[in-house]
Amino acid sequence: MVEFDRLRPKNGKQKSKKKIYAVLIGIVPIVLLLLAGGYFLLFLPAQKVYLSSQVTIQHLKAAKQAFDTQNFEMLSEEIRASQDSLDQTKRDYQYFQFLHSIPWIKTYFQDGEHLLNAGNHGLIGAQILAEGIKPFSDILGFEKTQAEEMMTAEEKLAYIVGIMPQIVTSVNGAQQELKIVKDELSIISPDRYPDKMFGYELKSNIQSAKDLVDRVDKIVNDLLPFLDILPKALGQPDPKNYLILFQNDKELRPTGGFITAYALTTFEKGRFKVTKSEDIYNIDYDQSYLSVPEPIKQYLVPVFYMRDTNFSPDFKKSMDDFAVYYEKSNLPGIDGIIALDTEFVRSFLEVLGPMYLAKYDETFEASNVVYELELYAEKILSGTTRKDLLGELMMTMIEKVFETKKEQWKSLINQGIREAQEKHVLFYMKDLQMQSLVEKFNFAGRIVEFEGDYLHISDANLGGLKSDMYVERKADLKTSVSEDGTITNELTITYTNTGSYDGWLNAPTRDYVRIYVPQGSKLISSEGGLRTVGVFEDLGKTVFDNFTQTYPVGLGKPNSQVIKFVYEVPFKLKKSGLLAQKEYKLLIQKQAGLIGPEYNIDFNGEIRNLKLETDQELSFKITP
Repeated sequence: MVEFDRLRPKNGKQKSKKKIYAVLIGIVPIVLLLLAGGYFLLFLPAQKVYLSSQVTIQHLKAAKQAFDTQNFEMLSEEIRASQDSLDQTKRDYQYFQFLHSIPWIKTYFQDGEHLLNAGNHGLIGAQILAEGIKPFSDILGFEKTQAEEMMTAEEKLAYIVGIMPQIVTSVNGAQQELKIVKDELSIISPDRYPDKMFGYELKSNIQSAKDLVDRVDKIVNDLLPFLDILPKALGQPDPKNYLILFQNDKELRPTGGFITAYALTTFEKGRFKVTKSEDIYNIDYDQSYLSVPEPIKQYLVPVFYMRDTNFSPDFKKSMDDFAVYYEKSNLPGIDGIIALDTEFVRSFLEVLGPMYLAKYDETFEASNVVYELELYAEKILSGTTRKDLLGELMMTMIEKVFETKKEQWKSLINQGIREAQEKHVLFYMKDLQMQSLVEKFNFAGRIVEFEGDYLHISDANLGGLKSDMYVERKADLKTSVSEDGTITNELTITYTNTGSYDGWLNAPTRDYVRIYVPQGSKLISSEGGLRTVGVFEDLGKTVFDNFTQTYPVGLGKPNSQVIKFVYEVPFKLKKSGLLAQKEYKLLIQKQAGLIGPEYNIDFNGEIRNLKLETDQELSFKITP
């Protein structure tokens, strides 16, 4: 009996073990089934999505490489291949539709759908745009046919003008696709995602993608008006006549330099020709139709001649005045004015190479053109023909630009844009739509409105020959903010004549300087200059004006002069409270014709040093 009792627990354990084994035997197949189901239902589909997305990525990389290596046909093929592989990825992704029913996963699944849709419409837009820009492909540097290789810039321009409506249609189509991309991406919130996942920068890359699309959208929006108006500007369907003015920046004036020569040009269906070029004095009949500015009356001539009408620092205002005189001449009507300076000529000779003028048996190069032009104008030639050479050079250079072959087009376009940005070429158009467009790109030399601090220094050489060839300029602006937010600017300008006196280029320089600051600014004090500072309003700004005088080296008189203005701006800086400002903004507008004058900006101890090649908007962070 005892032995029987001892055996009972043992039998109980055996039964328990049998039950456990039975359960395990029942569970294992279920687990294996679940694992198999997960493998076939989740892992394999997920792997398919991953692999097809990798194919898309590889095609996109190949498309980028095609762009980098300038292979247009391969670029189009890879965009199409990217579309096909992305379509496969979308089909594979739809397998996971059941995730819509899981609340905490649903949003992320939908983000994936929006991302794929955005990619799809982005590729559609890229394909439309690629087809649209195909006529520009050689200008952009892509491979073209041998026939197109032999086309001149003028021939290509005429071709582009003819097909521009087709290009605009393509860009419009791409813009519509881009709008869908923006809409799809706008639904995805980067804040839903961690900064990193599996070592991948997730949150920042999502935001970067959205920012990139915004930038591309802006570029397309800016490009469309330009493409739309380009045929009209280039004489399609009606011819357009433009007056090209040459401004000598070595005798600096507010819009770039003294007006010395002109050329009349015509565009007809994209084809260009120069009809006339000569000295400005040949059409400046010493007649005065407008009131003479006091500085000109005081130091130059008692009346206002055509050659002096570019006296406003706002190019449009100056050309409005010039047009009054031009319309009284015997020359044909014009649709716009394009003003160039010596730096524009020099920089284009760097691209075009030496220019030979048979009439003068002289070769002009980038290294000597400025000096040679002055030498001919002041020493070799005389009378009304002394500056005709400049007109001849302008005409020859313009014709050579339009005769260039493909290899130089990209360099010429880039150089032209750079010179416009740096204000060595300015545009004035009578057509309001065209004028609005050049103003939008800041190619019109306008004095602009600005929400914040503002500075423009305008110099005019009055009777100093070509001394601006040797005069260096430096501006130091120190801004201090008091406890109550009052902003005080101390502007110090230094003019230094670095050359020796020669009597035909360099001479004592009398400079009329105007300082344009925010309207309502109050002058506190000033130092230097030849007279008491004048204060007045012009072009929506407050202006301080004075004269300076510097001398060439070796005359025993100062070759440098410093002039200083201390003034309060008409607004205060809010450092605290609900309306506290986070940054302080300053816009400095460069004077046309100058080459990188030195500016040193000190805002409450934070210092910026720059060569002012273009208009510059500066921002300074404000600490409470």
